[in-house]
Amino acid sequence: AQKPYADVVEKAANDPNPPVFNVLVSVWVKQFGVSEWALRFFSVLIGALSVLAMYLIGLRNFGFRVGVMAALLLCFSPTLFRFTHLVRPYTLLLVTVIFSYGFLFDHVRRPSKCKLILYYVSTTLMIFVHPTSIFNLPAHVTIAVLGNYQQIKRALLLTSVIVLAAVSFGAYYLSIPYFEKEVEMWFAPPNWEDMWYVLNIFYAKWYVMAIQSILALSLLIPNVRQRWLKHWGHFAMVVAWIVFPLCISYAFSHLFEPVFQDKYVLSALPGMLLLLAISIDVIVPKYWKLVPFVLALGISASWIDFTPHTEGDWRNVVSYVKSDFDDSTAVFIHPWYEYTSFIYYYDIDAYRNPENTQKIMADNRILWAWHDVISVDANQANYDRLYLITAHEGFINLPFDIDSLKNASARIDQQKFSGVNVQLYELNK
Repeated sequence: AQKPYADVVEKAANDPNPPVFNVLVSVWVKQFGVSEWALRFFSVLIGALSVLAMYLIGLRNFGFRVGVMAALLLCFSPTLFRFTHLVRPYTLLLVTVIFSYGFLFDHVRRPSKCKLILYYVSTTLMIFVHPTSIFNLPAHVTIAVLGNYQQIKRALLLTSVIVLAAVSFGAYYLSIPYFEKEVEMWFAPPNWEDMWYVLNIFYAKWYVMAIQSILALSLLIPNVRQRWLKHWGHFAMVVAWIVFPLCISYAFSHLFEPVFQDKYVLSALPGMLLLLAISIDVIVPKYWKLVPFVLALGISASWIDFTPHTEGDWRNVVSYVKSDFDDSTAVFIHPWYEYTSFIYYYDIDAYRNPENTQKIMADNRILWAWHDVISVDANQANYDRLYLITAHEGFINLPFDIDSLKNASARIDQQKFSGVNVQLYELNK
């Protein structure tokens, strides 16, 4: 992101994620720098915008009470809190998903050319923020048909716009070399336990899911069912928002590539919280609405994890390595791309110099090519000690046989951090 914009876009050609998020972060970085506070505040602002978007979609399509409840449920969601502390595209994904569905609902309710154009732009942007959001498009087609079941031409027009958004991304997909190569995912296809885990994460615990289930069961009561039937279209559209991305991602993971993780099905989260808000407003009478809403909000807020939640505790990894690092010691990082995470905490000035970062690291014996540790056909390592740092352990294979390292050296220490394992070896034994 610190490099020229042309480099940022060019780099995206070899990355599974389109360049939208990286370009936006690049603009931000060039204005405010790469301090942790500055970088993460970008995600905080986008997260706050997603709360506002949630209020607007509720207000414009389902009423003031639904807008307020949905916005507060998202605001106090542990999942949103987690992603607003990471410099990753997922809060931006939430915003674009909510706006895409918002313009879709708006057009279904009161069609206009302006809304149709805004819907196309927001939907295309959604897909270009993260490609897994394309699993929402079948839900969009369903909503277009449900909302215009008496207006076939209108439904076909909206469906054609959805297809056009998919084709726009397809053209990009076919133009970049990344998707031409076979990519091995570092996690396996999901099982039903993984689906249950995601539901627990999104609902902040099964207690909130139980509130939604109790509200659904109350439809067995005639009076409640009568109120629900007046709004069946709204319920059906929001249920489609939830079911399609979850189920298609699950099926795609088994048929093609495993992509089912909480962050890759995050687009279902706003639908879940919106459904809960609509259920409370429609099913529960008068001021009794406050009971399930406050209960759900309190449960959600209580499950926010205020401790740092990262996929790799690189700050403490670097602190541990620096405590005993001399001229005869080297660091080997695997997978290679995690060197940027390491160097951020090891030498922020080197990080701010992206053209020379790799050279500076190599000069400091921080390596990610195994032949720099042990030269080809050499009988002896180039260093006396080695910190072997591995992330995604068990998913990404090392570029050498770990047993051969153990046989030719002595492991003198090992420390495990969140998402990262560090082993210290004495070489040339």
